[in-house]
Amino acid sequence: MSSTPGLYRALDAKRAAAPCLVKGVISPYAAAVTNVEADAEYYVYVYRDPDTREVRYIGKGVRRRVEKHLEGSHNPELAAWIERLRKRRVAPIVEHFPCRDEREAYAVEGALISTFWSDPTARNGSGLFNGVHGRGHFAPLGLPSTLAKSAYKPPLTRMDIAELGGALVVLISTNDFESEFDRRRGAMPRLHLPDEEVYERIAGWWQIRQHIKSWTSGEGTPPGFIIGVTGPMSRRWVWGSVRVPKSAWAKAEHESGGLCRVPASTKTVNAAHLRGRLVIADDFGPLRPSGLRRFGSVRAHQFDIVQAASAR
Repeated sequence: MSSTPGLYRALDAKRAAAPCLVKGVISPYAAAVTNVEADAEYYVYVYRDPDTREVRYIGKGVRRRVEKHLEGSHNPELAAWIERLRKRRVAPIVEHFPCRDEREAYAVEGALISTFWSDPTARNGSGLFNGVHGRGHFAPLGLPSTLAKSAYKPPLTRMDIAELGGALVVLISTNDFESEFDRRRGAMPRLHLPDEEVYERIAGWWQIRQHIKSWTSGEGTPPGFIIGVTGPMSRRWVWGSVRVPKSAWAKAEHESGGLCRVPASTKTVNAAHLRGRLVIADDFGPLRPSGLRRFGSVRAHQFDIVQAASAR
């Protein structure tokens, strides 16, 4: 292990008196730097939280760039975090990945930011301090690369969906279905399912017979979309969206247990250009007694109905 020059050079004497306990873990006085090749002109660097090891910042470096944020950063959130660590006499864990050239450095930076990035408004004190995503756009696994930029738009809220005309929002798990009438594939990211299979998974089968009965009898306004969301709470996104005209709800197919499949107007799975957009996870899911909205594993907890704003 070696230290970065500049800011930490003055701490070398203290480091000798209080060395790092293990490689890659910070001592009370110095930054731990791993994967260092001092002669690399281009590289990607990562700052980790010394307590949790969570990745907090990713950047592309040239020569001594890795030191600049530690000495003073244009990023106010990052600067404030580093100052808080400095007051505790600790510093970020710094990881340093040499690259062959600038093009490779930009690609690695973009890939790493795409992996760890989340919208600043939804971070709740964690996540990256990066305000932008670098020069590369990398789509979530399972999303066509042509839609990569969608993941960097503001996350969708419940009100956003209501203003579009409401939606049946359904949770798409990674599980495949193997029942007599339902053989749809799960949202396994590595499979990159064709649009036709994504459509079939979103269109059914959902335990909504009683809701359809109400809508077709004139009680309430049926939603204009079915939106399939997937991913963990920390990064939930729209796997696909289909538009449903009012007349389609009356044509729904029915199976036992109140399960229904609703034919949409077209086979597109990017209705209203929602595919790939992040969503505010706490805004969607059945309302639980705790007051939180959460999807669940049982059929009755796998969908959420967002009313159209005009129906409120």
